[in-house]
Amino acid sequence: MSKRAADEMAAPTQQLIKRSKSEKLTQNLIDLHDDYLESIFKWLNLKDLLTIVRVSKRFEELVGSIISRQYAKDLLKITLYEYDTMDKDPDVLVLREMSSILPFLRCFGSSTSKLMVRFDEKNPKQCLAIEDYVLKFCNELKELTLDYCRKGAFDRIEKPFQQVEILSFTGGHLGHNISKFNKWFPKLRSLTISHASVANKYCIEETMPSLEHMSVKIGSASKVFSKQNIDGSVRSNPQLRSYNLNNGCKPRDLRFVNCELKQLEKLEFWIHPQNFEKGCIQPIIFKEVKELTLDIYDKGFMVMNDLFERDSSKKHRLVCPKLEQLEVRCYHLYEKYFDFARGNNLKKLTMFSQYDGPSIEFLTEYASHWPNLTEVTIQVDSLSADDIVEFIESCRHLQRLNISDERKDIVPKIEELKAKLPQEWKVVSMITKCYCYDFEHSIIRQASAP
Repeated sequence: MSKRAADEMAAPTQQLIKRSKSEKLTQNLIDLHDDYLESIFKWLNLKDLLTIVRVSKRFEELVGSIISRQYAKDLLKITLYEYDTMDKDPDVLVLREMSSILPFLRCFGSSTSKLMVRFDEKNPKQCLAIEDYVLKFCNELKELTLDYCRKGAFDRIEKPFQQVEILSFTGGHLGHNISKFNKWFPKLRSLTISHASVANKYCIEETMPSLEHMSVKIGSASKVFSKQNIDGSVRSNPQLRSYNLNNGCKPRDLRFVNCELKQLEKLEFWIHPQNFEKGCIQPIIFKEVKELTLDIYDKGFMVMNDLFERDSSKKHRLVCPKLEQLEVRCYHLYEKYFDFARGNNLKKLTMFSQYDGPSIEFLTEYASHWPNLTEVTIQVDSLSADDIVEFIESCRHLQRLNISDERKDIVPKIEELKAKLPQEWKVVSMITKCYCYDFEHSIIRQASAP
């Protein structure tokens, strides 16, 4: 028999063998035990995993368990904004592409508890698709942040977000429908509206029984809420425990809040010299405030007003007898911004300056006034590694020091610190939020060995 004839006779057999091997491989893949499939799937990236979930219900469950382990984050962030920087926080899962966003929301939206969506008005169809998926699948959310909503955003909402307790809007537009807070967010505890225009300026005057925190920040380009609206929000919700007075705060506003909010424990307000002129401040005593944040606009000059001065009887005009946490944000650090709290038993202190950090003399002086400090957040631009060690040793009860250097690379200073720190201290990479900045390193006291 010729070689050609032999090959022709063998060809059907070889094709049958190839086909049977292929069929056997496919069958074996589907029939593999879950443990084996998971060991294969875990090497795939998130985009490929979200493609696999479409195969079957079983694959969806397997992928779900992988995602819950490998991509379990405190926050899911969806962004369509082209220039949005990647989030440095390891506890944030960021999705940018629609090919991943929609499948993730469809399959895992119901298990997502914290969601942030940053829209881009240049992509209205994509915005609308994401809105529909959030409304349809994210029914167990507890925290919802919406940035740069388009006009008419979430107008198609039909069912309340029964579990949402924390709600935040930044930029964009807040429409008539979504701003019916009592109707759509019955368990709302915290409401933040920052630099957003609104269709209904009376929305913040609703009585919200569960509300504990309110923050309304209005930029110069979108002055929507009047002083009457702000006052109405306070009168309608006297149960508030936390309030942010960022809308051009004046002495009259402080007195009004102090009078209306008897249970206030946390207060933040913005100080501008034009609103706090000399001779206009009467002493204000916030009896229950434990946490205070001062946002001081002192660009180019020191704030000179009665708020940080003593009255004729040498008493401070700003008094918080129960104060335990103080945060000061400013352009320049001045001792007078902290003097009113010298007699308090502070446990947490944050200093954030746009142009200069504290000196070692500044820190050690206040460490002597507040011996029970357990956590401090500062910039170390002007501090050496020896200065930082000296400050740590001057605070007997300090457990954590969060540090950042805005001017130069902090890595060399961190390496030097590791060599000089006392044995019970260590440097760790840990994101600490301060205003709109991230403090990426913390020096933590370790538990003593038994």
